This record gives sequence, structure tokens and C-alpha cells, in this order.
Amino acid sequence: FFFFNDTATTEIYTEQIVGSVRCVQETEFMITHPHERTLALTILKFPEVLDIVTDELAIHKLCDLIYDVAVKVAEGYSKYRILNDPNTNTRILLILAARDLLEKAFYLVGIKPLEKI
Repeated sequence: FFFFNDTATTEIYTEQIVGSVRCVQETEFMITHPHERTLALTILKFPEVLDIVTDELAIHKLCDLIYDVAVKVAEGYSKYRILNDPNTNTRILLILAARDLLEKAFYLVGIKPLEKI
């Protein structure tokens, strides 16, 4: 776990992520941890959930997916290292995919996400 207690630490961490994202574009995606697979499969449910939401008018299914993705991303932080690991690129790609999904899902349910707390 990383706990941020000052702005300098947060900025350093953010710079590391931005630097890693630049490297991600040049690498292949390879799942190396069972939890990465679980997160990826949860993210891939998005189109199916959207079909259910529109066919059955069941918006709560989208809210369930939002919760599941957020929980799985948070669990990843305690299960493996994100930065300074041979699998950093795949893990950052998963986090970016989760972020994109959450942004779209929040928009659909009418929630404006916070950029930072």
C-alpha cells in the first residue's frame, strides 16, 4: 500500500506513472497474476452490461459493475506491486482501462467523477 501524506510524494508517484504510461505504448499486454485476469474479465463485461441495462432498463446492473471494477482495482494494490515491477506496463494498462470504463459508466449514471481528493 502507498499512503500519501504530502504533496511531494504524490507528485513523484504521479511522475512515475506518467513515465510508465509512455513506455506502455511500446510493450505487449501479458497477464501474469490471477488477479490481473479477474480485473480484465470484469472490465470486458462492460458491453454486455450495457446491453442488459438498455434491454431490461436495469441501471442497477451498471452500478454493480462500477462497484466491482472499483473494488478489483483497489484489491490489486494489496495483491501486487504496480510500479517498479517487471509487469508494470500490463498493470498500468489495466488501470487505464478501468479508469476509462469508470469515466464512461459514471457519465451514464449521471455522476461527475472527482479528479483528485
